[in-house]
Amino acid sequence: MTEEALGGSASGLPRVLCHGEILFDCIANPEAAGWELGRVEESAAWTPYPGGAPANVACALAKLGVPASFVGAVGRDEEGDKLLQVLESSGVGTELAARVDDRPTRTVMVTRGMDGDRTFAGFGGGKASDSFADCEHRLSESEEMVKGLLEPGSWLVQGTLGLAYPGSCESHVCLAEWAKDAGAVRYLDINWRPVFWELAGEGGGGDDFESLARERIMDFSLTADVVKLTDEEAEWLCGISGEVALRDPPCLQRFFPAAKAILVTAGENGAAYSMGGQTGFIPVFEGLKVVETTGAGDAFSAGFISEAIKLLSSEKAGLSPAGLEGIGGRARDMVRFASAVGGLTCCGDGAIKPQPLHGEVLGLLQQSSVGSE
Repeated sequence: MTEEALGGSASGLPRVLCHGEILFDCIANPEAAGWELGRVEESAAWTPYPGGAPANVACALAKLGVPASFVGAVGRDEEGDKLLQVLESSGVGTELAARVDDRPTRTVMVTRGMDGDRTFAGFGGGKASDSFADCEHRLSESEEMVKGLLEPGSWLVQGTLGLAYPGSCESHVCLAEWAKDAGAVRYLDINWRPVFWELAGEGGGGDDFESLARERIMDFSLTADVVKLTDEEAEWLCGISGEVALRDPPCLQRFFPAAKAILVTAGENGAAYSMGGQTGFIPVFEGLKVVETTGAGDAFSAGFISEAIKLLSSEKAGLSPAGLEGIGGRARDMVRFASAVGGLTCCGDGAIKPQPLHGEVLGLLQQSSVGSE
């Protein structure tokens, strides 16, 4: 199958499979900053933007020149059509995107704080978390194609939201195992969002949904080659305070025994890393006008993966998970680039449209001394 058929560029770089959800983030408008969800909905003071962590990563990678394909499901509805068009117009392959007949494409209601920060407040139409098409994603129809794309040097990006539902949980676990067997690099974003678990039916719910979530997420993370989590997620999942996680990211290694790299992001408080024996901290870039922060962490992920893939390919450090240790000496440069991608994405509304091109990231890096040695 040609690169053109896969929807990527003929760059010669390994392909990244981004697996999970794609949805519409219905984000409160600027005039609704600080409003509660009920007031936002009553006033219709929100705008839908394409989103979903794996889809965001895929689009950001494509803009940075790295071939990417989306693996997941949408409803057979107008919203699903629009989201697939967004992927295709961004250069992302949709050959592995499934359509579900009897469930709608997911919409998420997002409220906006006075500082631009956002909160996932619920789902469109007041629907339960397990009512949407992405919950029913199955790999049975695309197994042969997926396995054909997983090879040493390729990457698999996954989050954890799909673990809340039986159908998508099965596909997450299965695809992670296929990636490991193929020698692909597995990148995991912890991406803890309580609203996806607390309203779930068979896949979650109950008074102790957080314990269920911790157990599934921790089990799922054991074989990941790169783990990205926020300072808040470090405390929630590992019991390590955010301050300690940023100061000493290697302290998280015992929770993620297979990880060759651990990345800790903390929004306006910067990002830390532990990779190949190198540890460090990158502060945020100054002078950027933050509009809102949806998708910033996903853009950070894309920036890191983009640089890692290019280094692994150009320096022949080894097109395998172990090769990450060989480029550990460039960890600071990689995380600085990732932070720049994340920061620039905060300069517009939505998670995908503001994502920068490679040249824009280089421009910011050249004019700023933030994070440079």
